[in-house]
Amino acid sequence: MNRWAAVMIAVVMLLILSGNNAKAFDKTLEDRVAALEKQGTAELGFLKGITLSGFVDTSYTYNFNRPDSGTNTLRVFDTKDNSFELDLVELVFEKKSDEGVGFRTDLNFGHTAQILGLATRGSNDDDFEFQQAYLTYKAMGVDWMVGKFVTLHGAEVIEAPSNHNISRSFLFGYAIPFTHTGIMGTKPVGDAVDIKFGVVNGWDNTTDNNRAKTGHLGIGYHPSDLFAITVNGMYGAEKDNDTADKRKLMDVVATIKPIKNLTLLLNYDLGSEDKLAPGGKDAKWSGFSGVVRYDLTDRLGISLRGEAFNDRDGVRTGTDQDLWESTCTVSYMLRENLIVRGEYRHDDSNEEVFEDEGGNLKDSQDTLALEMTYSF
Repeated sequence: MNRWAAVMIAVVMLLILSGNNAKAFDKTLEDRVAALEKQGTAELGFLKGITLSGFVDTSYTYNFNRPDSGTNTLRVFDTKDNSFELDLVELVFEKKSDEGVGFRTDLNFGHTAQILGLATRGSNDDDFEFQQAYLTYKAMGVDWMVGKFVTLHGAEVIEAPSNHNISRSFLFGYAIPFTHTGIMGTKPVGDAVDIKFGVVNGWDNTTDNNRAKTGHLGIGYHPSDLFAITVNGMYGAEKDNDTADKRKLMDVVATIKPIKNLTLLLNYDLGSEDKLAPGGKDAKWSGFSGVVRYDLTDRLGISLRGEAFNDRDGVRTGTDQDLWESTCTVSYMLRENLIVRGEYRHDDSNEEVFEDEGGNLKDSQDTLALEMTYSF
């Protein structure tokens, strides 16, 4: 065998050996990738079934009183005059389970989150708030919620896209709480009735301010898509370090759809608290609101709201007064999930409580507002 033949044989052998090694390496690499994928699937298995939703809400409000403080008196979330606001960015992570454990977490960012933080913690330094964070579990035919959740009272909600108007009613801001922390159960009775019951720390407090708990009991009747009514009540001590004096609340909400494209939303609230009024008397407040919503087309709708709120002892608004408001909101869907709304609102009181230009007070307030909301 000459020298060149020997070299050729050696090269061929090297190529065969390197090919076998490459195949072995490829197989080892495939095995490692498969193992990593299996490990990753196991580690990320808890994400299965979790959904993400939410919305972005922005607005502008103009107050014709031109208050020196730049604050719209007695408003709930639309508190700033002549200001563009990032009202609320909400991210909702939720996992539903018919038999096992589920959860929901609502993360809030923006101006509304500051106001919720002020109500819950007494501080509005942050523009972030855990609006809701609770576990769900179904047992004994009852759907349970344990943690922090929004109140069951009222016809309106915190989320802008779910309301018929831009601004919230006086009832939403002053007659009822925003959130609770505790446990709540819902028991269906047939197809048209459900009963709600639970125990919570109180009104808008994640940590209880006394040794007593607040009880909740409610019933809902929804025989068809044309009519539904709920009656909810709460009873418990809400004063700091005081378990004797009790706060009571009854809330009634009815939804009626008499004809196509027309919705009527009615809300009545009656509340009281022991020995909270001046002179040690029991304090009382009450109010009624009604919303008429009519969809002119699939994209265009108009909502009219009127309400009266009586804070006869001044414990909810800070002034013994009767309040009225009338609101007209026009909404238009620019594209799917993108809605723009315009609103005119007039507020009245039998007392001079609304700030005017120059720091003076008057008995009325008028505002214009624009809002754009994108849901996903």
